[in-house]
Amino acid sequence: YPLSTGRNMQEILRVIDALQTADEFTVATPADWQPGDKVIMAPPKTVEMAAERVTHAHKVVTGYPIGGQKMAVGAHEATTNGYECIDWYLCKKDLPLPKAGKAKVP
Repeated sequence: YPLSTGRNMQEILRVIDALQTADEFTVATPADWQPGDKVIMAPPKTVEMAAERVTHAHKVVTGYPIGGQKMAVGAHEATTNGYECIDWYLCKKDLPLPKAGKAKVP
């Protein structure tokens, strides 16, 4: 960073953690992601994978009319897969904690 640009070491470490996590687990991390938060799963490659994902996931809607609060919609309980789907193409899941949060300040 140039000296004229403000910087935050915690944010730099967070971005490094997000990049390493995305690379290791083939997932995406949402804005302001922190180690231990849910990550976004890659979209399903087949119709069968999409059907399986939606069948075994806890479906969640983040509703604008309800003040942005989560509410379950005719949902199956989350299974050992440990993920929740907003729709067939957008699912989030938890990762094992020991793998996340590796970047350290020297």
